[in-house]
Amino acid sequence: MRSILVQMRRSIVSQARRIQQTDRLSSNVEEFGQTPGDGFPWTKVGFGRAISGNTVTIYPGEVQYRTDEPVSTIESDRTFSTNGDFYIAVEYTYLTKSAVIGSLASTKPCSSADVFRKWLYQFRKTDDGVELLYTGWFLNIHIE
Repeated sequence: MRSILVQMRRSIVSQARRIQQTDRLSSNVEEFGQTPGDGFPWTKVGFGRAISGNTVTIYPGEVQYRTDEPVSTIESDRTFSTNGDFYIAVEYTYLTKSAVIGSLASTKPCSSADVFRKWLYQFRKTDDGVELLYTGWFLNIHIE
């Protein structure tokens, strides 16, 4: 019984410390105007991203199909003109062995028999600009 109480106390202390750390993070966000992910070197990872106003930049990344040589995408900007939620995906075409950043899509991109699609990010466009909703994938991609 004593060991159970000791374990419970340790768990409560651990949770209290996490809450304190979260509170410190929140105050840092308010004080310095940063949001989680600020300062991360997105330009240095495959398919990293940046948001500026109504434009999202997707940085180059590589797609490798089985044992073929990897192919790279180029830095690509996508400008949002209408409000709503949109996905951005990388597309690899098997026949031409080429990869591109796809256009904005209002539905989650799916692969077909000819094209592999991997959604990278979901964004929301409002009158105030563009915000990141979800990250589906970043880093280089290997297709088996």
